[in-house]
Amino acid sequence: MRKLGKDWDASVRLAVLDNSKVPIDVITELSNDTNPLVSLRACYALDERRKSVENILAKSPPPAQTIKDIPNLQAYNKYMQPGAAQNLSLQTTPEAIEFLKLVAERQSTPPQRLAELSNHPAGEVRAAIASNCNTPLNVLWRLSLDMDPIVKSALTKNEGCPIELLRELMRDNDRAVRRQAQNEVSRLESMDSNA
Repeated sequence: MRKLGKDWDASVRLAVLDNSKVPIDVITELSNDTNPLVSLRACYALDERRKSVENILAKSPPPAQTIKDIPNLQAYNKYMQPGAAQNLSLQTTPEAIEFLKLVAERQSTPPQRLAELSNHPAGEVRAAIASNCNTPLNVLWRLSLDMDPIVKSALTKNEGCPIELLRELMRDNDRAVRRQAQNEVSRLESMDSNA
């Protein structure tokens, strides 16, 4: 198959793609073929392979198996996501920022990932980190020194934010942040006195 996939005749390369047993790395290689028909057929073959894998998993997913266990899926993903090699954490496009905000707001995002994203250049992403109650304390303290008032404002809305940090924010240079921190401290103290 590999040898036929490199044949000079495009019709032979097309015939290789019609074989259901062709390895995915050969299909991936043929997707970059100089002949547009071969390249297009390879894209269809990759899509068919993906659908067959999805159907197999949907019918009887093995309990201990993960997506990473599917052979050659990494080669397929490299083809389908050429921009995935770039570090998304450093991108500042509006789409990347929106995606990272969603990641930062999720309660299931690991604390290490939250700590990494807390260094993002966009204040919106850092604010989402600041409002996540699973953000590590050292990251919350570092975010309390952030220059962007939106980040500090988000800290005051974080239910996991320690009262000591809120008291520090009561001395912030930004009036709105001070007011929000004061309101949150008052609310927490009134809850303690009622308990």
